[in-house]
Amino acid sequence: MPPTEHPMTPGSQRALVAAAVLLLGSAVLYFRSQDTPAPRLTAHEVSRTLAEVASAVRRRDSARAFQLATEDAELFGARRARLERYVARALRDAAPGRLNLSWRDLVVTDHGATGAAEFDVTVGERIGDTDTVYFESRITLYFRKVRRSRWLGLGTEERWLVERAQSSADVVTGE
Repeated sequence: MPPTEHPMTPGSQRALVAAAVLLLGSAVLYFRSQDTPAPRLTAHEVSRTLAEVASAVRRRDSARAFQLATEDAELFGARRARLERYVARALRDAAPGRLNLSWRDLVVTDHGATGAAEFDVTVGERIGDTDTVYFESRITLYFRKVRRSRWLGLGTEERWLVERAQSSADVVTGE
């Protein structure tokens, strides 16, 4: 007996196309969710990190600024948690939007999984026509590649985070 042919109904065709689209979309999401390596540590990459810190300072968002440091970071002679409380208090007292963080003479070295950046920084405020400088120093940041899981735990993302920061002047007294 010859096999009989059963034509596919339009509803079955739509269901098959929808299943194929879902399968393709799932495959794309899966491959996009795989581990993402950090780029090389370059002056551009460090400038981008410093710009994020400057933006957080202007918005008085110390939590965002400290997300760019490792949990166990030693920043200017203090543990991250201690310095985070101090900075949050200081930023609460500052006028919103007027603080300015600028840097120059950036030198970056990349050692694979670690790296360093050295630069001059100025933290100040513009009030009317007057520029007030609160802090100037030569800063050295030591970076480390850190893996963090992404949205819904799908894959990980590798990022450069600050694990140590040193300054030529005391960040509290400015001396």
